[in-house]
Amino acid sequence: MKCILLILVLGLACCQSYSKSKGSCVAVSAKQALESYYKDLDCAGRCDGDDTCTGYAIGESLNTCATYHDTPVTGDERDLMECFAKDSTMVKEMGNAQFVYE
Repeated sequence: MKCILLILVLGLACCQSYSKSKGSCVAVSAKQALESYYKDLDCAGRCDGDDTCTGYAIGESLNTCATYHDTPVTGDERDLMECFAKDSTMVKEMGNAQFVYE
């Protein structure tokens, strides 16, 4: 029984849904999104496992990706990249402050 429950819990953690848009990710608001760059295409897994991640961008032809944190993102319509923004309302707690993203 413990194994089945563990699989169900892990299954929920790996199934984040995203909205895809054209271009590199940019912040939806005036606040600049914090970025981390990588020379691989593994950003979906990184973002799924990070509660502060709000999206990621992939440039397959460039073999690069970036994760974005702390503010909702959308694509900037440029070529060569695709932006994947986390779906649904997310609540982030940072210290004593709480941020709700819709």
